[in-house]
Amino acid sequence: MEKQENSIAATVGFVLILVVLITTVVIIISTRNTANLTPTPTPQPTAGPPRAETPVPTIIPITSTITPSTSPSPSVTVKPTNSPTPTVKVTPSISPTLTPTPSNVKEVTMNAFEYTFEPATLGQVKAGTQVQLTITNTGNADHDFVIDELGVNSGIITPNDSKVVTFTIPVNQANSYTYYCSIGNHRSMGMQGTIEVVQ
Repeated sequence: MEKQENSIAATVGFVLILVVLITTVVIIISTRNTANLTPTPTPQPTAGPPRAETPVPTIIPITSTITPSTSPSPSVTVKPTNSPTPTVKVTPSISPTLTPTPSNVKEVTMNAFEYTFEPATLGQVKAGTQVQLTITNTGNADHDFVIDELGVNSGIITPNDSKVVTFTIPVNQANSYTYYCSIGNHRSMGMQGTIEVVQ
């Protein structure tokens, strides 16, 4: 009796182990089939930043219109400065002699050559008259023009040269003056002349 019970218990144990094994195998097969039947998702491309579209340039015709400006020219205002004006001191020059009027001036042209003056006399000259004498040496030797009483001396006049001598006939003094060439013996050879004074 006891052996029979042990045999039944062993059989039941074996059956339970078999059931557990079959159940385990079925679960494993079911899991594999489910894994094989589940479709593998296709990887989607990673979405990057949207590509910027290149704008198409639009050509717009430009019509230029030049309108002449009628605005007034800008005015510039110059403000005077308050700087003091420099003072220029002018000292008038005082001439020791008065300039004679044209009516009191006598212009004379004279040639000097061997051994005379031409003209040989200045004729009559009114007292107070200023004489402007232009002397030209037309000879071949040096000459000069001298009036001792009036302090006139032209200096040496070389051939083909000219000098201007200016002097004034004094009032209420001599009635005549002698002019001559003081070089060498030119005066003694006749190179002289006279001025007659009219008071």
